Amino acid sequence: VSCNSSSGLRLTLNSTMVPGNYSFILGLLCPPVAPPENAFSIILKDHVGNVLDASMHLAGRPVIDGLPVLLPELTFSTSEASTEAEITVVLEFLTALDPDSSAGAVRALQIMVPMRYGLITRHPVQNLDGLPTPAVGWYHFFFLSGLVRVDLVEGDASPRILPAGRYRLSFKVRLPEWSSRPSIWLISLCRDLSCSDLLASIPVAGVS
Repeated sequence: VSCNSSSGLRLTLNSTMVPGNYSFILGLLCPPVAPPENAFSIILKDHVGNVLDASMHLAGRPVIDGLPVLLPELTFSTSEASTEAEITVVLEFLTALDPDSSAGAVRALQIMVPMRYGLITRHPVQNLDGLPTPAVGWYHFFFLSGLVRVDLVEGDASPRILPAGRYRLSFKVRLPEWSSRPSIWLISLCRDLSCSDLLASIPVAGVS
């Protein structure tokens, strides 16, 4: 892997790519405001530099001011295929999330489970560090969609300030029989309880 300010990121593979889906995750330092051209291009070249394919000017995500959230962490109690595993998602807020800030209110969190992973809904979601939620009915499983949703406010109640801190949520899944590549989980901060309006979505790599 190499990168520079003029040509961007170059990822060199040690074998020929075969037909299929590929995912890569890398960290970037977001600018204070969105650049005039907030777009990405992906160019596929052969070993001598000839362009084989390309996807140009893919729209980047909006740059959100005032969202002090670190990259989430994801841990597994086991990586053995076809077994039940406890998944722990760690979110850390560097400063309090104030609904009156420029980023706006966060009313719910959503975790998208990768394909071939099965949600185990007979076990509850565990709020291990006191993330502010309603007293009851604050988590929801959507089995067919592979979603776990956590309410941070109750119904039409006004959004609250989320204190700075490190918060862990855990739930159980059944691991797939096989996996040829690392799983990609998506952690979203939602402006509404249905998570139809996403403030930010953060991809996190799971186990292979």
